[in-house]
Amino acid sequence: MPEENKPIKVKIISMGDEETGKSCLIKRFCEKRFVSKYLPTIGIDYGVFRTKVENKELRVDIFDMSGNPSFYDIRNEFYKDTNGVILTFDVTNRKTFENLIRWVRELHFESGEANSVTSPVIIVCGNKVDKAHRSVTYYEVSEWAAVHQYPYFETSALTGHGVTEAFNTLFESIINPDVYQSCISNQMKLNNYPKQSNIPSSLSSNSSLKSNKNEQFKVTYQNLLEINRIKNAKNNYERLGISITASSEEIQKAFRRLAFILHPDKNNTPGSEEAFKILVKAKDSLLSLSNGSGWFTSKF
Repeated sequence: MPEENKPIKVKIISMGDEETGKSCLIKRFCEKRFVSKYLPTIGIDYGVFRTKVENKELRVDIFDMSGNPSFYDIRNEFYKDTNGVILTFDVTNRKTFENLIRWVRELHFESGEANSVTSPVIIVCGNKVDKAHRSVTYYEVSEWAAVHQYPYFETSALTGHGVTEAFNTLFESIINPDVYQSCISNQMKLNNYPKQSNIPSSLSSNSSLKSNKNEQFKVTYQNLLEINRIKNAKNNYERLGISITASSEEIQKAFRRLAFILHPDKNNTPGSEEAFKILVKAKDSLLSLSNGSGWFTSKF
């Protein structure tokens, strides 16, 4: 076979805590199906498949790593020479989100990334968004991803929501680094998250500006983040930071939390009035769709 016709070999690893749906995401993308019975990965599961990206054929070797700490010694043999990483957590289990940083550290340490010329492409998948209740909000994860400069995708292995987009973005980013940088820029733009060195001291997360009207009115960096996140959100679910399966009660709760932060009578942050109006419309729109069922089928 001529060299130019040979498929490009790509190594992918899937990592994250146990029972976050890592294997199910892979099956959903590769086999277009969902396996409801939970079978924990023992050590490492290996698979290979072919896909086409930008008219280039890829041969993808994917290593599905067990999230069980007992298999650390097995996992650490597979980190090196990785091109892409799928970092998965369960939106209904907050601990799995909090453990993401531990997985990132393990990746850096075991892959020898600090001494490598190139780093693997990393995407974050918040899985199980089909569940009615979640313990970590969209905006919280989105801000975490922006800080670490990873593209973030909300996914459901059950319904297929977001899975193809996440995997295709990963493959495209490996083939074309400009795609990855564009995804990172969009993630940071969504949260308006500049580099820490570019944040004015008066707007740092640990400080605030006093209003001329009243000492209690403050402009904080967190307020600015929330305002820009709301303005740049793709749909009403993202504006309120809730799952597409959120109940009426959860919609109201999310609205009250954000309204308390951003109500124009409570602060003088630039853009707060506009953001508050957007929130009100988003809340009213979602409540009108819910009809008390807690499950929405409308597409935005």
